[in-house]
Amino acid sequence: MSDLVSPQGGSMHAHSPQVHRTLLRASPDTPRQARQVVRIWSALGLGLKSDLLEDVVLVVSELVTNSVKHAHFIPGREWVQLSIDTDPASIRVTVTDPGHPSEYPQRPWADSRKLSGLTMGGRGLQIVDHICNGVWNTSLTESHERMVQARIPIDPHT
Repeated sequence: MSDLVSPQGGSMHAHSPQVHRTLLRASPDTPRQARQVVRIWSALGLGLKSDLLEDVVLVVSELVTNSVKHAHFIPGREWVQLSIDTDPASIRVTVTDPGHPSEYPQRPWADSRKLSGLTMGGRGLQIVDHICNGVWNTSLTESHERMVQARIPIDPHT
């Protein structure tokens, strides 16, 4: 597997979402690569306005960083999959990795939308939660891979 597998963009139809997906080799450089891919997708048709693009890039960066940091990578399974789906109301970011038998992202804070008083470490999911207005989840696929999805609202007035 190369460091970056070419993104697969979908076409946009009147009532179907636009989908972009890529597979990245897991390494310390993967979050940077994921940010770059999102910026390329935006320039080539995803067409996100500046503020929304920066929110999407930040969510992608945090979720991919968590995957690289916490996944249980074994030879042949050193990957992180990034997918972005759009619809008129939101952008859904999905990050999937091989998972880890003992780690599962959770919300350990009482009110995640308050970013004051943050401690060192663990802020990434709080930031994701804030940007997504609490609309994110995590699950395991049938293959026991970890999948984290976050939905970023699109402000129709921008």
